[in-house]
Amino acid sequence: MSKSTGNFMTLIEAVERFSADGMRLTLADAGDSIEDANFDEKNAEAQLLRLYTFIQWAKEIVAMSSSHTTNQSDAQESTDGNKSKNYFDRVFQSEINRSIKLTQEAYDNMLYKEVLKHGFFQLQKSRDNYRELCSETEQLNIPLLKHFIEIQALILSSICPHICDYVYQLLYPNKSIMEAKWPVAGEIDQSLIDSCEYLLDTVHDFRTRSKKFKDHNKATIYVAANYPQWQTFIINELKNIYQE
Repeated sequence: MSKSTGNFMTLIEAVERFSADGMRLTLADAGDSIEDANFDEKNAEAQLLRLYTFIQWAKEIVAMSSSHTTNQSDAQESTDGNKSKNYFDRVFQSEINRSIKLTQEAYDNMLYKEVLKHGFFQLQKSRDNYRELCSETEQLNIPLLKHFIEIQALILSSICPHICDYVYQLLYPNKSIMEAKWPVAGEIDQSLIDSCEYLLDTVHDFRTRSKKFKDHNKATIYVAANYPQWQTFIINELKNIYQE
């Protein structure tokens, strides 16, 4: 957007078109470098749609919840490491904790594009992966999803305060997000996150390969318990070099 070519919007026009939070989100994503920030109208429209989609999805999850309590006991239960969590629940929880940590670091360094990268885009992607892996509704951990909604609202509230406060009150009616504390990141199991990323990459590879075959009713997946001998040798040598 260039003022010299007459391509500009006043603040009032921009807020009326994209809303205050939509503007703040777009400006935060415009860049942290020393170069001039670029306000892209198409990007602003996309950001506004993301916020709207998040609100609608949050409403659906709250409606699905069997408990309508206004305290934080159900969300806390989902973060206390209860034994009912499956593999995908634990991966998602670790990714939430990682986002809290990385977003806090980005805020501390006033890198707001990085804030959105870790605290919104990547976190939303983690949620989408979790939903895909838990394709059936009954497999979804609703308390964990409500915890995700709370964390998403909290870490994005500095940039989109109005929408985040609205979403927060879906979970806790008559309570303002302005009175809430910044979330504390729990344990981050990087090995779990890495294993899930490998799984998703492998599934993507399977789907890509399957398109090359017309008739494919089944497939056989071979899983190696150990690395081949030559790979084990290389790994051990690299490990020794690293430790030296």
